Amino acid sequence: DLDAPEPKKACDLNLSRMERYFSGPTPHASQDYLTQDELKASRANLATELETWANFGQRNQPVLTSANAVQVLGELCPGGSMMQGRQDNLAEQCPVSVQADLKQLYSSLCELIRHFWSAFPPTTPELQEKARKSFDTLQKFHSVKVRPFEKDVERRYSAGGSSVTQHINSMLDTAYRKYNSWQSRSKK
Repeated sequence: DLDAPEPKKACDLNLSRMERYFSGPTPHASQDYLTQDELKASRANLATELETWANFGQRNQPVLTSANAVQVLGELCPGGSMMQGRQDNLAEQCPVSVQADLKQLYSSLCELIRHFWSAFPPTTPELQEKARKSFDTLQKFHSVKVRPFEKDVERRYSAGGSSVTQHINSMLDTAYRKYNSWQSRSKK
């Protein structure tokens, strides 16, 4: 009992489809809710996978060493050997003033989005009103701040204004979809 535990063995990291690690998560799953049948099928598939993993899984395979993990992270970071030739850092190629404006735009939107999502699910009349007001504010912010910023960047620094604000637009689109689905459900 008082002996030191045996050291863990190291294992190699086996990545399949390495291109998945070059960018952030992508929305492959549907934004809609699962039906009962889909939920039961998912639960059954999960149970099967867990049983297979428990019986034949990776229990005896060594784990990646911390040194190798740090090396892989370095290679997958911008400027790393696995990221050579990628042009995802369009915002970093813009002048510092544009970067500062983009950071301010992003910070402001995050605060607005935080208020929007705090209203969901709108179970009370106060939360419903907050959701409506937040949605209106997001639409105004999009038309008054985001679109002019995109047009300005495109005008001054060639095409790419919408690429710089791609994530901002994605966050807004997600909020719009959520609000519209709530509205369509509440009208029924």
